[in-house]
Amino acid sequence: MKKNRLIFAGVAGAAVAVVMGNGVARSRAAETQGGRGSVRAVPKFEVDPAWPRIPNGWALGQVASAAADEQDHVWVLHRSRNVRRDQKTGPPVMEFDTAGNYVQGWGGVGSGHPWPSSEHGIYVDYKGFVWIGGQGDDDQILKFTKAGTFVMQIGRNGQKKTNQSTTNFWKPADVFVYPKTNELFVADGYGNRRVIVFDADSGKPSHELLSDREFDVFKLLADGKSISEIAQQLSLSSTTVSTYRSRILEKMGMKSNAEMTRYAIENKLI
Repeated sequence: MKKNRLIFAGVAGAAVAVVMGNGVARSRAAETQGGRGSVRAVPKFEVDPAWPRIPNGWALGQVASAAADEQDHVWVLHRSRNVRRDQKTGPPVMEFDTAGNYVQGWGGVGSGHPWPSSEHGIYVDYKGFVWIGGQGDDDQILKFTKAGTFVMQIGRNGQKKTNQSTTNFWKPADVFVYPKTNELFVADGYGNRRVIVFDADSGKPSHELLSDREFDVFKLLADGKSISEIAQQLSLSSTTVSTYRSRILEKMGMKSNAEMTRYAIENKLI
């Protein structure tokens, strides 16, 4: 998929910049061949004032975030409650095609599911799920289908806000799902100072999918212990420890002890 053009849409005092294929703005990049290598000039882009085409005379509120999906459709998250009283506005989540045409919109307070008091980030993962972040007092991450059906909530308001919590956030900034391991990485960095990792399907930290004994083995492996050392420490056979290791890697979507160590450090487990 070519990601070769850039759109700038200035709306309600905010600018949305999204990389798109089959895009709208024209790149003026020039490439000069010379000697053994080539020198590529810095691309220059032109604003397309007609993009996007917002229907019904709606005005966008403060644009919190934008993302592109696998079809190069652009998803815009805006704070619809921030428009002036004399303006009409649409739903906080809006989808536009590559030509800037409005496709659909959904979300907001009163939609029958949780919704953040202050919208912040939007991300479309490799499975086509839409993740919405909130960094007001509610401190939550929400998962939806592209049609706006509510799937899952991670984080709740009124909870203790600390870097040690594995279930709640403090003003999370953005998310990313890593397809290789199906892990959800949350940049929990405005209030807390960390990246925290969850299983993208269950919403649980990956290590919470393990049994108590698997978790014991996981921590020792992540800490650099060998199979024989763990077997001796836990009074198990080396074959049993190897079996536990295989189960742990499968449940957590990992392939090596190094990945376990990285995860354990990121989640402050060792």
